[in-house]
Amino acid sequence: MNLCEANSPEEKEMRFEEAFKKLQEIVHSLESGQLPLEDLLQKYEEGRRLLKICDDKLNQAEQRIIHLSRRENNSI
Repeated sequence: MNLCEANSPEEKEMRFEEAFKKLQEIVHSLESGQLPLEDLLQKYEEGRRLLKICDDKLNQAEQRIIHLSRRENNSI
């Protein structure tokens, strides 16, 4: 299994803001230094999945903006 792939339909349909908030929470918990190794690894894996979701959502938004800009420029 690729650790960076979204596992559940909920993760695949997650909004950018929700994924980013969860990612921030994970980063905070990882930086705290208070997690046992196994929990640290699980949080890291979850963070990688959330990072991929955020990256995919940003790429989709960028492509949409590019498409809209091209369409607008063609109508001028």
